[in-house]
Amino acid sequence: MNFLRHQGQQCAVAPAVRDAVLAGELRLPAGDGAASFVDAEDIAAVAVAALTEDKHVGETYELSGPRALTIREVTVLIPEATGRTVRYVSLSHEEFVAELVSEGWPTAEAEDYADAVGPIRRDMDSYLSDGVQRALGRPARDFAQLVKEAAAAGAWQA
Repeated sequence: MNFLRHQGQQCAVAPAVRDAVLAGELRLPAGDGAASFVDAEDIAAVAVAALTEDKHVGETYELSGPRALTIREVTVLIPEATGRTVRYVSLSHEEFVAELVSEGWPTAEAEDYADAVGPIRRDMDSYLSDGVQRALGRPARDFAQLVKEAAAAGAWQA
């Protein structure tokens, strides 16, 4: 049996922040906490290796990106790759939920989204691990690289 654990903040770069980048403002209840965003492709590659290679039997892989970033730091990396200005606006949990509800979100879904960002705000997702390196023999992909690839693929074109 194998175990894969990721920190909770998957780096689905383009879909997660596309509208915010196009609008020039990333509004989240993340405070100044950081997250070690892990690439979904890294998670998948480790899962495939763990399921198909005998050397992984009995291993536990904690998965994270190679560094923890605050949302403010993310909003520096995105413009470097896209050429678009984007700023971070830190909201309280309540302000964030109220904004989503005013945009037509059901309250329960808005609360769930705010709760999903909570671990960043509380700096619970900044833990770094070597699981990708141990499982795949290469470092985890960095957020800056993912943003550049997404921009090159046209992810943030209007």
